[in-house]
Amino acid sequence: MRRTLAFIAAMVVLFAGCGKPPTNTSISNKFNETGYPIMEEKIVLKMMGITDPSFSDWSKNLFYRRMEEMTNICFEYTTVALSNWGEKKNLAFASDDLPDVFFKSAITSQEELTYGDQLFLIPLEMLIEKHAPNLNKIFADEPEIKKAITAPDRHIYALPSINEASGLPLMYINEKWLDNLGLRMPETMEEFVACLRAFKNDDPNMNKQKDEIPLTIWGIEQLKRFMANVGLLFGDGANVCVRNDKVIFTPSSGEYKNALIQLRSLYKEELLDNDTFTQTQEQVRAKGSGKSPVLGCLLTYSPDLQVGPDRHGDYVSFIPLKLNDGSRVWPTDSKVKRGKFAITNKNSYPEATIRWIDYLYSEEGGILSWAGKENEDFKFNDNKTRWQFILEDDETVSQKRARTVMQPGGGEPCLKPVAFWNMIDDDTEQKNISERNKVRPYFKEPFPLFYIGNEEQKKADIIKTDVNSYADQMLARFITGDASLETEWDGYIKALERMGLSELLEIYNKAYGDYAE
Repeated sequence: MRRTLAFIAAMVVLFAGCGKPPTNTSISNKFNETGYPIMEEKIVLKMMGITDPSFSDWSKNLFYRRMEEMTNICFEYTTVALSNWGEKKNLAFASDDLPDVFFKSAITSQEELTYGDQLFLIPLEMLIEKHAPNLNKIFADEPEIKKAITAPDRHIYALPSINEASGLPLMYINEKWLDNLGLRMPETMEEFVACLRAFKNDDPNMNKQKDEIPLTIWGIEQLKRFMANVGLLFGDGANVCVRNDKVIFTPSSGEYKNALIQLRSLYKEELLDNDTFTQTQEQVRAKGSGKSPVLGCLLTYSPDLQVGPDRHGDYVSFIPLKLNDGSRVWPTDSKVKRGKFAITNKNSYPEATIRWIDYLYSEEGGILSWAGKENEDFKFNDNKTRWQFILEDDETVSQKRARTVMQPGGGEPCLKPVAFWNMIDDDTEQKNISERNKVRPYFKEPFPLFYIGNEEQKKADIIKTDVNSYADQMLARFITGDASLETEWDGYIKALERMGLSELLEIYNKAYGDYAE
């Protein structure tokens, strides 16, 4: 009881302003299988999801109010900060104090299997087949999406966000510096290293100071992404990938050791920012937006985030380096992000709820989720080739979206309206789209989405936590020289084996074989 009371006290429940609709036990309320509203009279359901500090109260956000007006389904909202999500979600299941709907959530594949098997999460596939034409169309057009969210017991317990594979962050290079030094875009690792040395030594920012940072990276995950330039990929949230139809642990491969040797050399020459393992994104931004331009190459979602809007145009996307076989590769995220929406066993209106969420998997629903309503929140130009947000006095686009649409903060269970979004009338965004398209031919997903059996997943998660943490720790030590690649590599491999690496790969390869059949 104390845990339940603490759980309730720890959350802020926001009522959607629905008036006094009938309770969920009403049997007289008519459900409409097509058209709108979905229910003849309003119903109230409980929704729990992850919020973002920049996002307005869900009860006041126009997206949710418009969905209520259209469907006659409204919600009491329990919103949780991402940092507290795991704790609050686990407590909700443990205390059986569940919402009717998880929305903008983060439900793991193991939680899908565990709580689906325990009947806390209800199967959705029959509801989808009968009441979700938009999802059915997506599944028919792209069967791999349905496959990616179907558990081993053939049930679908949660719905995803569906967004074109982004490949973000990309690597960018200062094109202005290339021009100043008469250099061309590097094609091979040898040319790239020569370029970094020129950035360091030849004053490309022309301020007669040696203040240039040839390559800056913040954090281990970005460093792993950079390693695509030598053909290494990291997936499943960390360190595994599929190579030649086999799951491997990238940080135990010989190619990985060779990459560490190369990175150690870059670090020693200070061609790679020596703050790589300690700096934050904010610190990179402070460097890049200072009085003089000092950053040569960087990894980012958009250069203006690191160097400011005035220098954004100096950077172009870096085409991945050519590998020995002539190929190029850049890691892309899966277009499917699982676990964003689920219906619990508390929900008395699952048919109506699946119709509610299905709207967001249409082009129209995606636009409502990402941009709002035409001529109220955004408007097209005369020839319908570009659109822009309609802003109030002194309002920014971020503020506009925080109060009118669902998407900010991520975790959106919907279909991103890609064709529409790509017509946004914003110079920075249009440049980012153009630069991303240059790299798109080299996108490769390191690791496909598939499920592992529940018990095997529990074992895999325990082992994966240990080997990933150790591998990341040693990555930093090997590159900085705190550990010797020449004398400590073999011990590193043996330590991974003691932690259960072989068992982890056995579990993964068995599940991958079942998936690939």
